Amino acid sequence: MSAPTRCASLEEVRARIDAIDQKIIALIGERSEFVSQAARFKRTAGDVKAPSRVEEIIVKVRALSLESGVNPDVAEATYRAMISAFIDLELAEHAALNEQKLGVMDQGSVDQIVSRAEELRRERGRVLIALDGRGGAGKSTLARALVQRIPRSAQIEHDWFHLPKDQVSEGRRFDHERLISDVISPFRSGARELRFLRYNWGYLAGIPDGFHETPITISDVDVVVVEGVETLHRSLVAHFDLRIWVDTSPELSLERGMRRDIEEYHLDPERVRAAWKEWSERESESLARDDRRDRADVIIKG
Repeated sequence: MSAPTRCASLEEVRARIDAIDQKIIALIGERSEFVSQAARFKRTAGDVKAPSRVEEIIVKVRALSLESGVNPDVAEATYRAMISAFIDLELAEHAALNEQKLGVMDQGSVDQIVSRAEELRRERGRVLIALDGRGGAGKSTLARALVQRIPRSAQIEHDWFHLPKDQVSEGRRFDHERLISDVISPFRSGARELRFLRYNWGYLAGIPDGFHETPITISDVDVVVVEGVETLHRSLVAHFDLRIWVDTSPELSLERGMRRDIEEYHLDPERVRAAWKEWSERESESLARDDRRDRADVIIKG
């Protein structure tokens, strides 16, 4: 660092500082532009906060300070305050971008998703789509609409990979390892046929809890839509080419789910209400721990 100009008065010192502040503000403005751009490339609020990246910057700043003859403690404190303010700015930008993704689940939304799926198929040959949201959000409805529109596609329900009730534990309701081994890995490897067992939801139907004896077979498809709660779980999300969150309020989702199970599946109302009460509580706890919506490429209203 070159020696500063020796000033003849306090007024001159302040004038020099003011001139430097003008340059600093211009650089902060330039940095802000890039911070706003960075928000577009980050999937989650956690990616925005990026504590490991913050510490990398601080290490570099302290090293540069020592090289330049600047007090590293002053530089670190200044940068930590600036980075904190920029993180708040980027979080707001990130939230605004996510809100722009929101739309209505209408024909237009389906058309856009179909177009994107076809584009991905042309690029990659085979496409895996995840549809996540609360139970009763409308995921199955959207999945059926997509499969009807996309040639050589199939719908797989994540519910088929639910764990038997006696194996469910806090934070673990689905057998993601089986989904990967029976569906995702073979599909990625080019298998023309997928075969897997389907969970029977026995405790709801009043039968032994377990799996249907006849496996499901899916053949000759190159687009697979996996729909269901937790398809955007951190252990699965990297496997998908297109990630969709169907956004619905907890109250509406609960009402839809109970009505469907009672009216369409003709399940015992008392069993359904008890099961959905437990499910809703677990779901709220799960989303509090891990807001999967942040991982979505597309968010639409259900």
